[in-house]
Amino acid sequence: MRPDTEIGDADRIDRSDGKLRVRVGGCWYAVLDATAGVRAYVRGNKVKRFWVGFYNAKAIDHFIGAPVAVRVTSASTQEYYTYPELLDAATKNTGVLPRAVVGDRGYSVSPAFEHNTRLGVASVFPWRASNVRPEREMEDCDTHDRHGVVRCKHCGSPTRFISFTRTAGGNRGPRLYVQCLQPITAGCETRQSIGCNVSWRMLVPLWRDTPTYLALRHSHHRYERVHHHWRVRWRSGADDHALRPKRRGRDNQQLRANAALLIEWLMVCWREEWLPDSRPRGVPHRDRIIEDDGTGYASSLANLRHELGLDRPFGTKAVALGIGPAVPLALSPDAVADDPAEPEEPPVVPPELPGETEDHREDQPGKDAAEVDVDDLDDMPF
Repeated sequence: MRPDTEIGDADRIDRSDGKLRVRVGGCWYAVLDATAGVRAYVRGNKVKRFWVGFYNAKAIDHFIGAPVAVRVTSASTQEYYTYPELLDAATKNTGVLPRAVVGDRGYSVSPAFEHNTRLGVASVFPWRASNVRPEREMEDCDTHDRHGVVRCKHCGSPTRFISFTRTAGGNRGPRLYVQCLQPITAGCETRQSIGCNVSWRMLVPLWRDTPTYLALRHSHHRYERVHHHWRVRWRSGADDHALRPKRRGRDNQQLRANAALLIEWLMVCWREEWLPDSRPRGVPHRDRIIEDDGTGYASSLANLRHELGLDRPFGTKAVALGIGPAVPLALSPDAVADDPAEPEEPPVVPPELPGETEDHREDQPGKDAAEVDVDDLDDMPF
């Protein structure tokens, strides 16, 4: 890896002769595992969590709720550097390219958006502040607004999505095709297009004002539980001394994760009657299928966009035509309703250590504790 991918939250990292030295806060530390790294979660000026070790990234299937690929990397390496490898592993394991990927702020960077868009995969990541745009309203411009809705080139009005293409001919790359929602000039009547490279983070194949995007965006918190489940079930991705494997090395961590992935899917297939000897193959009961409906979120977002003036013309063209301001309506933070496109994540519940779990039946993958009969474990075919 390049040196700039291995720094993490350290001031400096030296790797030589199979040894690792890390400088944090002006002090040098010797790390016994040379394949490990350092990572910290910082809020304001306070360090909420700091650890030495690895990052355990999982690609989780939205339907089953179980991982389909796991990649273990040094904690000093940012997630988005190894994201293409994780997505490629998930695609190979399932045999199909995902239609959308839901992730946290660790993946909300331009390279991850660009990688997905070039593949035709929708990126459902939270908005992330940068030095250039510390506030989300600073995304409002002549080409698009803060929710990634393309603005009409002729009048500055919002547009509706028509289609997306990965290759628009030549070297133009991925593009969005749109139609003006409030045509004023003759040019507004024509179909318009814009390259996603104008802003990889904002111009995505699945628009943020659609029920599908909003339902996926609000589903992200449910995936966080999988990390806790894997620590309890398989001791994979351990976050304390009691659970961590005693053997050193990233490869040992990866091997443990691969074994856990195999065992978990054997259990899932056995439970759902998907194994080769199951005739007929099992079909999930309708009562167990959760259907996400994002229409309520879409309606709330439409109301918010109306309050902010995003449903009306603005920008350079609107000012020239005398039909709108240069920027949308500015409201104080207290007057603005919650943005459905950026839901507030629920607090993370601290993981329970082995022996502290009230009901050990909850440790079985993909099934509620009340629905699991422990005696079933005696009948497992492996």
